Amino acid sequence: MRAKLLPLALLVLQPFAFFSHVLINPEYHIPWDLFGFHQPLFTFQARELREGHLPLWNPIIYCGYPGYADIQAQTFYPPAWGVWLARNVSQRSNEAYLLEWYNTLHMMLAGLGMYWLLRRMGLARAPALFGGTMYQLSSFFASQAQHVGAICGAAWLPLCWLGVYELRERWNARWFALLSFALGMALLSGFTAVTYAVYTAVILFAVALWISRDANRWCLPKLLGAFAVAAGLCAVQILPAVELAGLSFAKLRAEWYQGGGLPVYTWKAIFWPNAFGVFNADTFKEDFNLTFLYLYNGALPVALTIAALVWRGRRTRVFAGLTLVLLLLCFGNHVPGFTLVFEWLPRSLRGAWYAEFFTCVFCAGLALTASLMLQRIPGERWKWLAAVALAVELLVAGSRRPMNTGVGNWKWQSAETSIDGVSAIVDHLHASLGKQTPPQRMDNLELIFHFSMSAPLRNLPAAGGDNPFAPERVLELRREFTKGNHWERNLPVSRPESPWLSFLNVGLLASQGPVGPEVEAAGWRRDGSDYWIHFYRNPAPQPRFFLVDEVRWAPDAERARALLKTLVAEPNGLRQSAVVEGEPVPVSAKGEVRVVSYRANRVELETEAAGPSYLVTSETDYPGWETTIDGAKAESRTTNYAFRGLAVPGGRHRIAMEFRPKPLIWGLTISTTVLLALAAAVIFLGSQSHPSSVGRAADS
Repeated sequence: MRAKLLPLALLVLQPFAFFSHVLINPEYHIPWDLFGFHQPLFTFQARELREGHLPLWNPIIYCGYPGYADIQAQTFYPPAWGVWLARNVSQRSNEAYLLEWYNTLHMMLAGLGMYWLLRRMGLARAPALFGGTMYQLSSFFASQAQHVGAICGAAWLPLCWLGVYELRERWNARWFALLSFALGMALLSGFTAVTYAVYTAVILFAVALWISRDANRWCLPKLLGAFAVAAGLCAVQILPAVELAGLSFAKLRAEWYQGGGLPVYTWKAIFWPNAFGVFNADTFKEDFNLTFLYLYNGALPVALTIAALVWRGRRTRVFAGLTLVLLLLCFGNHVPGFTLVFEWLPRSLRGAWYAEFFTCVFCAGLALTASLMLQRIPGERWKWLAAVALAVELLVAGSRRPMNTGVGNWKWQSAETSIDGVSAIVDHLHASLGKQTPPQRMDNLELIFHFSMSAPLRNLPAAGGDNPFAPERVLELRREFTKGNHWERNLPVSRPESPWLSFLNVGLLASQGPVGPEVEAAGWRRDGSDYWIHFYRNPAPQPRFFLVDEVRWAPDAERARALLKTLVAEPNGLRQSAVVEGEPVPVSAKGEVRVVSYRANRVELETEAAGPSYLVTSETDYPGWETTIDGAKAESRTTNYAFRGLAVPGGRHRIAMEFRPKPLIWGLTISTTVLLALAAAVIFLGSQSHPSSVGRAADS
């Protein structure tokens, strides 16, 4: 019994040992995107659920966007629900700390999954422990800790391979369900580049089994069937994500992105952990991202894999070849012929393909091959020693390094109520912006991530943001008064005099230091606060909702842009008129608007006008918003190119706008149907099984 439990216990304890300095030590944290990007998404969702709302529409950044459709938010990834629940039950803003545990638990899953796979492939406990240890403590998990979705997605690869392996000869409902579930979880984890890597590795694994004569000709069709079922299980996320990708900045990446990839010289890091000085961020001088230049997975796994390339056993040699192919994929467009093949991929795939993230599947292939080779070496005691020595080596080499460790308490890094430990800044902003309902928005004169990427963390509405799924039309309009390259989505203000800032209800501009005279010349005034961030107030921003008596009608988006440029050039043009796409309707009177209620998914207004009027908003237009006037359905229009608007009859009326996205309904229906069908197959067909592979020869 002890022999059975010891590997499992070690695979649970090793990730904890790797991150013990951030889990139990108040002086360190996992750096960069875990706090700056992922935590704000989790915070917004947890906050909405705590208040009794589904986290569908996120009104905080880019004047609103469909947060549930943003696959990075992991809205439909079941493990994420545990983070939200723990955060809300504890009634503490501790999701940053929970995310550090979240990463650690997924590392445990990765190691246990690899161990299970290797045991089912016939390996003894010690070689299986060796493989599980190598994968969970691999260079990928050590270097990409900041990317929560990447860690989650890579953790499911061993279970995907296990499902393929168990279906290599015969059909079995339970293993098919496991494979479909694992494929679905790899997608729902929300890091598309890793999902592509995992799916590619799964297909290549099936091919490797067939080449090694371990699988029959029906293995690939069964795998394709599992992909189809996984797509059905994930339809609740896929359909909204596809819609969002088509309407967002994400679809444009394929125009300039060539797939990425590690520079050729990075092969040196496979053999020496600090080949490029990544252990000291202050002295690091390479041009490439530091986190991708740590590729060390231990000396023995590399040696064993090299030996496997010349080993006489068919299976071992084939999987060594698979590992080599997975390594080549990491180099992306630096591999001859890659660009030619890459250009044949659909545009929707090319934009999210980051070849450097294939390091996760290379690490898995290395763990698999090295373990198979270790199995062939005589002497059980030496195998146990090899597994323990590898764990020590990878803990010493990879833990507490700049790519996974930052100085500073997680509370200081991630507080909802303070910025850099100063709570007065957040209190000041909420008081300044919250004088109206809904609060005024903010914008930046420089790249200040507190008010773009991290805006949802502190519930500070922003006209901009920093998200790959930025609404395309909103971003196009932002380029009228901001600076930045065409591939960027976090765009600081460069024209403070632009009337667009007032239209967007921007009440404060933030700067990290004193600004030029053009800011005050444009009417912005320093608000009197004395922080390291300087704030400049707009004395009279336009409300988010107002009525106009003049509308310029446009038959399409191109004409709307042309009319809008003319309107913006006129004095008070955006205050007195609007450009609306669609068929004209009578508009002749101004009026008043009162905000009755403003929530993420629902807005209620009261309007009063002497005659037909037009309601203009600075709320992002997006499919799924349904509008009623006094309870009767009404047609909303795309207004000022990127926002919602509505023709309103004269008199006093109650207007409600509610976000009810159809892709969510269709996706939920499909996912539920497929889940029930899969569960029925497992219940009624699950008893049909073929024998376990445990105890079979590890090679042939």
